Amino acid sequence: MRENGPLLYTYQERAWVDQHLIAAWIDALFPLIDTASGKAIIWDSCRSHIAKSVKEHCRLRNIELIVIPGGLTPYLQAGDIGIFKNLKDNIGKFIHEWKHSEHVQYTRGGQPKPPEDKVVRSWVRDAWRMVPNSAIENSISAAGFASDHMAWHIAKHDVYGERFLTAWVNSGDIEVSPDELEAIPQDDDLFECIDS
Repeated sequence: MRENGPLLYTYQERAWVDQHLIAAWIDALFPLIDTASGKAIIWDSCRSHIAKSVKEHCRLRNIELIVIPGGLTPYLQAGDIGIFKNLKDNIGKFIHEWKHSEHVQYTRGGQPKPPEDKVVRSWVRDAWRMVPNSAIENSISAAGFASDHMAWHIAKHDVYGERFLTAWVNSGDIEVSPDELEAIPQDDDLFECIDS
């Protein structure tokens, strides 16, 4: 399922994801020579994800954007359902081992200095490779790609689950435009995109 090839990475000094970083990521994910239709990105309503320049970049690249309404990302995005927990747990093990190794250097004030970029990149690469394929498959299925809607993560939500199931059964072929989704009020804390 996952390639063991090179790790593509980028960063910016401010540690915030912005529209320029998103455009570079899109170009890395979908090579510029790929002009075929049928490409889509499903993500939350972080400001950099829904910026006009990102929408235009995707339109020019023939990539459809699907935005998850605010507050529902943990129930509808595969990464948040189970993939990221595995990844972060694995990275946490590497950080713990590093903190208790002789590789840590300290400032004059006794605080540990951050590890070198290449060390962090190796942690991410190795942590990703350690995520079981079953966790990825189960998360994708629970995000709404299982044939049985009762297996979807949103169907099990303690507040919205029953409402979702009722709406799903009564929905038919309802289409919602991207403009309607963007009009849904968002929680301010959803706009912060700091990777933790």
